[in-house]
Amino acid sequence: SQETPLSFLKSEWAIQNCELPPFLPLSEFSRLAERVAGVQPLHVGGLLRYLHHHNVVRYFHGEPSTPDSLVYLGLPWLLEKVCQLLSCTLKPLPSDCPVDVLKDIRILKDHGVLTTRLADYLWNEGHM
Repeated sequence: SQETPLSFLKSEWAIQNCELPPFLPLSEFSRLAERVAGVQPLHVGGLLRYLHHHNVVRYFHGEPSTPDSLVYLGLPWLLEKVCQLLSCTLKPLPSDCPVDVLKDIRILKDHGVLTTRLADYLWNEGHM
């Protein structure tokens, strides 16, 4: 069994006990981990896997078009947004809804995959 680095434990404590936004771009999360716990950039991937495995954060590698993946620190916030998203896809959308968005809703319902295009549409068009 491997020992958990102290810097990982410090990071976990900070996320659970400090006032932080519900999500951060990966680059900001990396700077925060280095500043708060001394996590070197080389070890941020391991830290994210550790925190994700222990349900402290959720980190999903972004789609190739995403310039900077997000690290979700506020799990209740994330769950609330997922619920809002799912309820949005059950409501009737405007008649002028783009065909690509309708295809993305079908992908979400059939496969559980949220495309960046659908997330942007729901967020930016005021559906969430």
